[in-house]
Amino acid sequence: MLILSRAINLAVENRKQADLAQRLGIDRDAYPDISTFPINYFLVTLKPGMTKSEVHEIVKEYERVLHCRRYSEIYYYYSKDDDKALRFEVFYDEEGKYFDISGEGDSSKLYDEGCVPGLLSE
Repeated sequence: MLILSRAINLAVENRKQADLAQRLGIDRDAYPDISTFPINYFLVTLKPGMTKSEVHEIVKEYERVLHCRRYSEIYYYYSKDDDKALRFEVFYDEEGKYFDISGEGDSSKLYDEGCVPGLLSE
C-alpha cells in the first residue's frame, strides 16, 4: 500500500511540474534533477546583477511569495502551505540586484519570520 501511495504522489508531482513547465514555456526535462524543478531552472536562468523586475519576469507562476526585509523574497511553488510547498529564497544586494538563490531541504528550513506577502518593489 505504501508503494502505491508513493507512486500516486510521484505521478501528481510529475503532473504539477509538467503543467508548471508548460506555463513557463520551458522544457522541464532540459534541467537536471526534476525533483527540484523549478529551482534548477531558476539557478541556470537568473544571472547576478539582474534587477528585481528582470527576476520577476522569470520567477512567476508561484502560489505565494513573501518579501523579507529589503533583500530577499521567499517563493512557494505547488502549495501555499509551508510544509507542502517547494520553497526557495531569492537574494538581492544593497543596490537591489539579484545575487543568489537558496532552496530548503529536509534538514534546513527558510527563515520567514517578519516577512510579509508580496514582491519587493524596485
